[in-house]
Amino acid sequence: MFMKIGENIRKIRKARGIKLTELSNSSGVQIATLSRIENGKMQGTLDSLNSIAIVLGVTINDFISNDSGNSINLDFNKGDGERILLASNISNKKMIPQMVIIKAHSKSSVDCLPIGGQCVCCLIEGEASVVIGDKIIPLKDEPYMFQTLQEYCFINNSDTMAKVLNVVSKGDV
Repeated sequence: MFMKIGENIRKIRKARGIKLTELSNSSGVQIATLSRIENGKMQGTLDSLNSIAIVLGVTINDFISNDSGNSINLDFNKGDGERILLASNISNKKMIPQMVIIKAHSKSSVDCLPIGGQCVCCLIEGEASVVIGDKIIPLKDEPYMFQTLQEYCFINNSDTMAKVLNVVSKGDV
């Protein structure tokens, strides 16, 4: 399992054109740790994997092989949007700020971590909603806060791009 996680991280990182040093600087995970993870010598902590996933614009699920042992489908366009990390060295931070940009008539990739934290999101531009489980909550230009107890994503049903400021805590803050 360690090897598959590392192999998938390496594939995603290289597909994104990100150097190991860049990933280390942005995620706050030491280069030696990243190297050990990518080479299957360790799996990394949940926090380090989450930090790596955020920088790469994926979720931890994208690092894990499926039940049959085959590599997962590295489909970066599960959502039609972009996440821009608004902080560096996030492994040392309790809150992770990011700008989520969602193209017209599409959705963002699904977020599922950190479980047990909180999310505060605010519409910056355009029209968007947050989908939490089976609930759809239209976003306004005032903050909306919820517990990250399940997967969530943002959707944009308008004809123009939308931007959402998304700040996620790593548990109790």
